[in-house]
Amino acid sequence: MIAMCVVVSLPVKAMEFEVRPSVTTSLVWSDNVENESVNPKEDIYGVVTPSLFFLFTGKNSSLSLGGSVSGEAYRKFDELNDVNSSQRVNVDYTASLSERFQLSLSGGFSFTPRAVETDVTEGTTPEGAPLEVTRRSDRYTWSAGPTVTLVYSPRTRVSFSGRYSTIQYSKDIDVTDSVTYSGSVRLERTVSPRLSAGIEGGYSTTDYDEGNDAKVYSLHAVANYAFSRATNFSLSAGISALDEEVGGRSYDFTGSGSVSFRPSEEISVTVSGRRSFTPGGSFGRSTRSDEGRGDVRYEKGKVTVTAGGFLRSSISEDEEEDLFTTGVSGRVEFRILTHTSVFISSSYVDQESRSTVGEDIRTTRVMVGFSLRGVL
Repeated sequence: MIAMCVVVSLPVKAMEFEVRPSVTTSLVWSDNVENESVNPKEDIYGVVTPSLFFLFTGKNSSLSLGGSVSGEAYRKFDELNDVNSSQRVNVDYTASLSERFQLSLSGGFSFTPRAVETDVTEGTTPEGAPLEVTRRSDRYTWSAGPTVTLVYSPRTRVSFSGRYSTIQYSKDIDVTDSVTYSGSVRLERTVSPRLSAGIEGGYSTTDYDEGNDAKVYSLHAVANYAFSRATNFSLSAGISALDEEVGGRSYDFTGSGSVSFRPSEEISVTVSGRRSFTPGGSFGRSTRSDEGRGDVRYEKGKVTVTAGGFLRSSISEDEEEDLFTTGVSGRVEFRILTHTSVFISSSYVDQESRSTVGEDIRTTRVMVGFSLRGVL
């Protein structure tokens, strides 16, 4: 992806209430607009995303309310124009009830027209052949939940959180509606000025309209160590258990680590890796997933340059569903004025399947856009 945008911001704060409007428009070219492995189609489409956020900051609390609308209009391979859009609303509230108690409430709603489409057979043609039609379904998602944090001591805090989320589709297709309830408890402690650690346990249950409800139990531990002011290391490990009505119980073991350091005042580097292993997972087949990523950021004066790359693999025990994905990206940003900037970014993703059922997909995108932001 290659992008060029202009960002303008005019901060004018009135008391403790802010209004933050913004609008972004872009023109995108893609050599594989629908991410297909056979006969990829080239196309050009436009994207417009206006948004509006309200922020109120009180003495011991803050409230933010905002929403955005994103719309895409494209040529649909030289046919009639087609339009896709999505809407999103978010609400966040944070309050300090006392020196030891903090409360936060968050919720969100999103609507995506024609989020899923599938070809189904409905009757036959006059010649007696199966009649295939494309059915499109809109998607609605809701989520809400509280988080309560107890500061037990200057070095120890405990957090309790809960969440309710639901996904609904407007039509009966290959996917089904679901409702998820989740909760977790997290304990964090600062062991020394350089070392901090935490442990978190969680539980969630998902109910599907068509059955095969699932429950997940998880336990994770994390540690962060600062070698110096410029170098930080983090390590995490965990286990989760999945209970399904049809598939039974399976376990997943996960470990990850990351290192961030600054060779100089202008350069910062982050390298991370993650591995998960599921013995006897879906259909009794063990799988292993690995992911590695590296990012470099250079900032000096009015210029900021970022570059990154990732490698992701998923390997099954019988090698029937192996999948390898690589990607690279880069971005250069020029700040013209205090609140105005122009940036150019690019990315390329290559998905390679080494199985009989997978597909090789390569996609390149080019985007030119304009963005205007402000604070009133």
